Order: sequence, then structure tokens, then C-alpha cells
Amino acid sequence: MSKLAWIIVIVLLVFIFLPQVPQQVASTVGLSIPSIGGTTTPTTTYAPSDAICTDSDCTTLPSDQQSIGDVGTIFVTSNSYGGGLGGIAGADTKCQDSAIDAGLSGTWIAIISDASTDAIDRISDGTYIRMDGAQVAGSKPDLFDGGILHSISIDEYGTVLLAPYNVWTGSDEGGEGFSDAYMSCKNWVYSDINLQGVYGDTSEVTGKWIFVDSMECNQQNRLYCIRSS
Repeated sequence: MSKLAWIIVIVLLVFIFLPQVPQQVASTVGLSIPSIGGTTTPTTTYAPSDAICTDSDCTTLPSDQQSIGDVGTIFVTSNSYGGGLGGIAGADTKCQDSAIDAGLSGTWIAIISDASTDAIDRISDGTYIRMDGAQVAGSKPDLFDGGILHSISIDEYGTVLLAPYNVWTGSDEGGEGFSDAYMSCKNWVYSDINLQGVYGDTSEVTGKWIFVDSMECNQQNRLYCIRSS
């Protein structure tokens, strides 16, 4: 075979086999490349359809809790209150009223403790989400283990709080109250400057979300509310 013939054969082999190389590589990494002469279409990856939240680290919701407002949804009230809440029952009423004003159904209670009642015992175990669908915690132990996945910084209307706000909780990081009623504004009865109430911080994902310190009961703070049924 002449030198020219060999050159022709080699050129033909290149045109026959070279297109297969990128196809094989693309297949390995999960891409699709059209044949020569086509137009390459960029591949777009979308978040799962059940990922409601808009955070960059959005957590996919479990199949048994897809809707915002379901049992386990938590918000922080848009209103603030002195420490004289009317007891825990009064705090629950404020949560329920806030939910109703926002058009939310179900029963809503406060995540709050006093000298004889612990917040951790007031709520059922489950998955907890914010009003944008972002997961706060995957279980009750996770909620009260000193850290949460997303800060509880969205109110009943779905408004994101851009600044940190204090929240009456009367609880330590484990969701338990203090035996001294002095730490819960005398069981959330008095808005008295001479009494103290324990509070949390809406911007925190550490245990400070529920326990930062205590302050005078005449201060105005918000409440954490959760749908219980």
C-alpha cells in the first residue's frame, strides 16, 4: 500500500472513532452530548420538588410532612409582650391568636417553661419546620440538644426577621424550666422590673435559640409557637 493510501486510511479511522471518545467520557459522568452537527443543551439540576425552603442549604422535607402549617411547624410571633403573659395558658392563647390572625389552622401553643412545667414535655416528638419549610430539627431530642438546623426567625405571616429578637422561653438548652419562679416572671404572671425571665434569640442555631440569659420582666419579647394538633 502506498504512503498516500496509508494517510487516507488513518484520516478515515480518525473520523470514525474520535466522536466515540467524548461520548464514552460523557456517559461516565452522566452527561449527554449530541452527535456531530447537533446543538449541545446545558444540563440543569433542580432541587427536589418537596424542598420548600429557599436556604442555600435547604433540607428536603420528609414525605409525611410536606406542607407548611402542618403539625410541627414553628414560628416566632410578630408581636412582643411583657413577662405578664397570663401564665403558660396565656402564652398559648397569644400563639393561637397569632396563628388565627395569619390564617393558620390547627392548635398552636408556646414553646415555654415555668417553675413546674417544661417546654420539652409540652410538645410531641416529630419533625419541626419553619414557615418557609426549612427543617429546624428532625426530632424532639434534636430540637433540645443544644443546636438546631435553621434559626427560628420567621413569623406567622412568613416574614423573615432580618434582625435578632429576644423570645420569652423560661427554658434551658434542654427545654427544661427553672425551679425558681423568679426566672419565669413568677410563672409568667408579672411584667415587673424586679423579676427576671429567661429568653432566647431568634437568630441563633446554637442552644441560645432557647436560652441566652434572663432579663427584667417589664421588657417586651416575642414567643415561639408550634402547631401541636
